[in-house]
Formats: sequence, C-alpha cells, structure tokens
Amino acid sequence: MDLKLSADGIRLDTQSLLSILIGGVAFDTPPTLGEAGAPAAEDQYFPLYANRDEAHEKVYLDKKRFLLFFEGSVRGLSVGAPVMLRGIKLGQVLDIQLEFDVESFRFHIPVLIEVEPDRIRFVHGDYEDVETKGKAPIERFVREGLRAQLKSGNLITGQLFVDLDFYKRTPKAEIRTLDGYPIIPTQTTAPLEELTNKANEFLNTLNELPLGEIGDDLRDTVRGAKEIATSVELKRSVSELEQALKQVRGTAKDLNADVVPKLSATLEQARATLRSADNLIGKDSVIYLETKRTLRELSAAARSVRGMADYLERHPEALIKGKGK
Repeated sequence: MDLKLSADGIRLDTQSLLSILIGGVAFDTPPTLGEAGAPAAEDQYFPLYANRDEAHEKVYLDKKRFLLFFEGSVRGLSVGAPVMLRGIKLGQVLDIQLEFDVESFRFHIPVLIEVEPDRIRFVHGDYEDVETKGKAPIERFVREGLRAQLKSGNLITGQLFVDLDFYKRTPKAEIRTLDGYPIIPTQTTAPLEELTNKANEFLNTLNELPLGEIGDDLRDTVRGAKEIATSVELKRSVSELEQALKQVRGTAKDLNADVVPKLSATLEQARATLRSADNLIGKDSVIYLETKRTLRELSAAARSVRGMADYLERHPEALIKGKGK
C-alpha cells in the first residue's frame, strides 16, 4: 500500500488484497513513445522498485544542474519538488538556501535544480551536436524567454513546484554562471498575484461583453411584454374569451338538459327496432323458414325445367307427337 502526499495532491496506490496481506512482486511493461528495448538476455538482472512511480520513472544518465534565485517567499517548496516544463517533469529540486546580501540589504533564496535534458526529444538534430557547435539549447531558450517560476501544485497542501516556461513579455536576459552553475532567470509571480491576474482576465472578458446592449435589449423586451400585458386589445380579448366560455358553458347545459335525454330515447327506439328486425330474420323466425322452403321449391322447379329442356333438345318432335314410350 503506497500512500503519497506531494504537490500533485494525495495519491493511494495498492495492489490486490492478497498482495497487501502476504506481499508480492508486480510486473508491468510500461508503454513508451520511444523505440522498444531489446529482449531480456539469459540471467538478466532486474531492479526491484518500491512502487509503481519509481518503476515507471525513466532513468537518464545525463543530468544538468542549474541555479535559480527567488526574491519572495518559497514556503511550500521542498527538496525533491518537481521541475516541470509545459506540464512534463524534467527534474527535481536538490537544495534550497537563504542568503543575505549586505551591500543591497536584500535576501536571496538560491535554489539548485537538476534536470535531465534527455527527457526532451530533439527532432531534426541531436542535443550533443548543438552543444558542440556552441549553440546550447538552454542559452537559446533563455534568450527566447525561458524563465523559472514558483507555482502552487496543490491549494490544500500549499506545496510548490518549479515551473519552466516561455514568457514573451519579459526583459531580455543571458545565461550567467555562479560557482560553476548556469543561472536561469526567474519570473516573480506570487500566488495572490496569479489569482489577481486570473481575476483581471475574467473581468476583462466581462468588459468585452456587450452588457449595455444586452441590458437595453432586456429592457425593451420587458417594456414590450408590459405593454402587451396592459394593452386594451388584450383586455378586450380576455373579455371576449370569457363571454365565449360562458356561451359554451350554457350550450353544454342545454345539451345536457334537452338533447341528451332525447338522444337517449332515440337510441333506445333504434335498439328496439334492431331487436324486432333480428326476430324477423332470425333462424327460428317464420319468415326465415318460409323463405328457405320457397327457395327449395324454386330449386326443384328449376331442375324440372332444365330436364324438360334437355329432353326437347334431344326429341323436338315431342312437342307434336308427345312423349314416346
């Protein structure tokens, strides 16, 4: 069970319950953007790390140390705090001291940091090549506005980290050295000033909004709605609607009092008529039986006529001589 409290906040990393109870070793192959490593050889030695972060942490042999000077308070900055560039960790803080300049009568806080340049992937060239040609990237970075600044990593814990970034609106500077360490210029921005800048940006955004036009439109809309609500036409329409509702209510009463009883009586008469018709044409009725008998007689007569017609067709002389033997 790995519980960590840092500038990034509180982090808890655990394995399975069985591993927590009896211990164990976890294996993993971390994904990477670089080239895949060679397969493990026979009797390969693998270091055992204390936690996942250390296991996934890439180790670089090339390390560069720089010196930073801060004027304000560095409360919340501790040894081991990360050094970030555009949100990517490049190194860590190695040492923090407090110095007092007697001549200027000012305090200075030198901070020693260590960065790993190999964490920056150089394309279309190599870091060693540009250093050999006398164009070290850090010197150009500083000329282009690279500055170090303290930022809050967690508002709850108040821990700080060193942030490296480029600032366009900053005085030009060059790399200086002190005790063999190159000095990266710093950018002074207290947390309160940072919040103030954000508040100012928010206020500027509000100022850019056409609040006056929006207010005028709302005022016109409310005025128009008020005029409609208090207009004579709306009052007359409401009055006419109320009268129409009264007429509909009266008509409904008349229907309920006069038309509905008459309609009920008419329906009852129609029901009785249908029952009488059903009695007349039902299977047990006299009309049905007589009609059925008549149809049988007509069918027999038709068969007789058809037989006589067939006989006359074969013996037409029977009309004169009569039917033979």
